[in-house]
Amino acid sequence: MEWLVYTVLGLVQGITEWLPISSSGHLVIIEEIFGVQIPGLAFEVLLNFATFLAMIVVFRKELMKLITGFFRFILMKKKKDKDDFYFGLYLLVGVIPAGVLGLVFEDTIEYHLKTLTTVAISLIITGIAIYIISKIDGYRKELKLTDAIWVGFFQAIALIPGISRAGATIFASLYRRLDKELAIRYSFFLAIPISLGTMVLKVDDLLEQFTLNMFMNYSLAFFVSFISAIFAIKWFIGILNKGKLIYFTYYCITVGTGILVYQFIRWI
Repeated sequence: MEWLVYTVLGLVQGITEWLPISSSGHLVIIEEIFGVQIPGLAFEVLLNFATFLAMIVVFRKELMKLITGFFRFILMKKKKDKDDFYFGLYLLVGVIPAGVLGLVFEDTIEYHLKTLTTVAISLIITGIAIYIISKIDGYRKELKLTDAIWVGFFQAIALIPGISRAGATIFASLYRRLDKELAIRYSFFLAIPISLGTMVLKVDDLLEQFTLNMFMNYSLAFFVSFISAIFAIKWFIGILNKGKLIYFTYYCITVGTGILVYQFIRWI
């Protein structure tokens, strides 16, 4: 039945990574339900990389245009590529807070914050944040340096299990009155440097854990996460464009409250 556990873990990661309900928090919940404990962050990073690849597939045309325009502006200074250059530059700026804090507080996150109580409180906070942005209509179609710093700061906050990275960055973007399409694009693309960086840093950890059985289980979880993430991204974009974010508020607060009740009953 071990394969079933890893299938569920991959499915949960794939569905929740790009939804504003925290993939890291849900992995903690699933590990509690199945009574499994996966040491370290390497497995979580591997699944995160799978969802990153799914995002690349969904946004491949936009990413190709961005990358081409970014480097073409550096080499040829063509005016038509200026927006792509600055967008790419702001992605690099926005990733700095999470990159720095992730390295500094990695052990704290891994050994002290991956608890059900932390996840429960964080989910409730996420739900409240989603409620706030569900009432906001963005209109700005141009990204600024201050936007990049602001959104990057919120991405760093999402290192806490239970705080959704997608939810935090989209909250920050819409709070700055950015257009929904721009908010989605910047939020999703902001995950690229983090996903690549963390995967590179955790390769050694994955290799240290390598066994044939681990390879089969991790590969299964990776594939399931990749496929489910593609469908989740497209579904979430539709939900956001229809202005139905409030549903995620209900979900996060319900799950968070349920976990706290469960923890209290277990404590008494």
